[in-house]
Amino acid sequence: MKLNFNSIALLALTASAAQAQADRPLQTGVMVMAHGGDSAWNSAVIKSVAPLRERWPTEIAFGMARSDSMAAALHRLSAAGATRVAVVAMFISAESFRNRTEYILGIGGNAPEKGMGPADP
Repeated sequence: MKLNFNSIALLALTASAAQAQADRPLQTGVMVMAHGGDSAWNSAVIKSVAPLRERWPTEIAFGMARSDSMAAALHRLSAAGATRVAVVAMFISAESFRNRTEYILGIGGNAPEKGMGPADP
């Protein structure tokens, strides 16, 4: 596994969440992964997930499985008290970016092939 800043941040968040679980009750957060677009598109996505926010801490990771966007959303969820996260992929195809997402989150998958999918910064 190639470690970069975002990978290290995700690993640290995982360790932090594990410690938090021992210290406080489980709190589920929701990370919605959505393809970013213009302001009208992004506003529509934000509006569509509003009902989730009424029940759970919810953050949107815009971009196509970008590790920096996902790490930022996970940090915000952790700051909001989430100790575990449900990931919702809001893409046209249920399989879009699944392998890449599982790899970035450290729950499976393989490293993306060079030249496949969007590049991380």
